Amino acid sequence: MKTVLLTGATGFLGRNILKVLNQKKMNIILVIRSGSEKKINLKNYNHVKKIVISKDIFKENVSWWQKNCIGVDVIIHAAWYTKPGKYFNSYKNKDCLKGSINLAKGAVKAKVKKLIGIGTCLEYDLNYNLLSIDTPLKPITLYAKTKTSLFKKLLKILGKNLIKFSWCRVFYLYGQGEHKDRLVPYINRKLRYKKKVQLKNYNSIRDYLNVSKAAMMIVKVINNDNVKVINICSGRPITIKKLAEQIANKYNRRHLLHYKKKSDNFSKIDCIVGVPNCNL
Repeated sequence: MKTVLLTGATGFLGRNILKVLNQKKMNIILVIRSGSEKKINLKNYNHVKKIVISKDIFKENVSWWQKNCIGVDVIIHAAWYTKPGKYFNSYKNKDCLKGSINLAKGAVKAKVKKLIGIGTCLEYDLNYNLLSIDTPLKPITLYAKTKTSLFKKLLKILGKNLIKFSWCRVFYLYGQGEHKDRLVPYINRKLRYKKKVQLKNYNSIRDYLNVSKAAMMIVKVINNDNVKVINICSGRPITIKKLAEQIANKYNRRHLLHYKKKSDNFSKIDCIVGVPNCNL
């Protein structure tokens, strides 16, 4: 059975990846930030063999990563700064980029066989609307720009050292463990307490995927060496309005949905939908 090192195991996506790795009976090593180990109940994860604690994983040097990657077959690097409302243009993205490059260089020295990185659909030129892996890259936010930079750097670092590399571009996720201020939890919370739901850009079309499905897709990439870039998406377009209505129907409270026109970073982008490229 493969030994998999996972970063970001206490995050929204990382927690779900951890669940799938445990179900698949992988030998799991977790690298987590000090203080966050309390978020993981090891009684639920009998295949976690080791937990490595770091004050800040993005400030660790190459030697630190080399030491902690010894004996690892595959790395799934799901850690990043993703505080809602803050991360799109935070300077912390640059810290994440630098630290992730150190991780990759340490993995090379430790002779890790494969690295799986987590990217974003926002790396693409969003004017194309339907986004395939062949869509040109044109990141707008600092978050997307640093993800794109990491992708290109990992191609070079890992490629010249003959280490297998896959890059999973994640679209819009929802599900268990999602931050309360994200769209789906916000709608559910308001409707549960019979409060008005204010929705902007409601005619925008997006590609939503349950995080548990996304995690399963990413874990399957461990044994798929044929595709370097994978769109982690549903391929099914849905408007924000339709999504809200589907949730409201569960409560029989459509009358609480209120729509207003207000711009966000991608208000001019009517459609962001992925084209699945891999049978995962």
